[in-house]
Amino acid sequence: MKYKTLDLDTLIPSKKEDYIKVQLSNVFVEQNVRENPPPMELPKEILSRIQEEWDIDKKYLPDGLTQDDLKRARESYYSKIPAPVLDVITDIKNKYLVILGDPGSGKSTLARYILLSVLNLNNDDRINKRYNGYFPLLIELREFIGLCSNNTCKTFLDYFQHLGDTQGYHLKADEVHGYLKDNGKALVIFDGLDEIFDAKDWEKVNRMIAGFSIDYPKVQIIVTSRIVGYNPKILANAGFTQFTLQEFEEKHIKLFLDRWYSLALYDNQEEANERK
Repeated sequence: MKYKTLDLDTLIPSKKEDYIKVQLSNVFVEQNVRENPPPMELPKEILSRIQEEWDIDKKYLPDGLTQDDLKRARESYYSKIPAPVLDVITDIKNKYLVILGDPGSGKSTLARYILLSVLNLNNDDRINKRYNGYFPLLIELREFIGLCSNNTCKTFLDYFQHLGDTQGYHLKADEVHGYLKDNGKALVIFDGLDEIFDAKDWEKVNRMIAGFSIDYPKVQIIVTSRIVGYNPKILANAGFTQFTLQEFEEKHIKLFLDRWYSLALYDNQEEANERK
């Protein structure tokens, strides 16, 4: 239940902060994705300009890159037709997924929306149909690695047990193991791979996720991470396909603001229009 509301305090008038609770399901706007990360790590503003023009001052390019490099990168990456992210997630062939995006691009919001939808707390027909009867589990990797550092957890099953012991989720490690092994009708989301900052811990968790897919071959898995610093080798070798969240288009921004302010300022249309 803690994921049902969306915390965007800067969009809520100060006089309403204490009682306005906007439900994620009421304002969620689906983004598009392209398969694979951009073929080279570039600042977001440079990638945006690549889509619009070619006359980019050399001083803005990373060392060793030329405009020809950018052209090839653009032709490779942007030739892929973007697809709605929920279409990708509900496609039965995408059993193991990595969803990449810039900081603040909506990765965790997407993870929470999927979790709530599988639990039938959102009215999303695609997810409800695809994951009817599925058992969803969300692992916040920043929390997990913190629990590992103080010896509370060693495995993902330990994490589920911890949630059961501390947050009332009624999860028992042995029961979760049995269900995932025998039934396997589950969707497990590993959120925030980029929030593990120690290189050894990062590699360790990548290998743990790859091992999890081997230990529980019936389970569908989604991993989220930021683009910069992501190394696909371990998860790609384990059969994971990467997709990258695309920027909101103007129509997406307008739809989100319409939905948000119809709730946050339902009683003052004039102020809602001004803030939009």
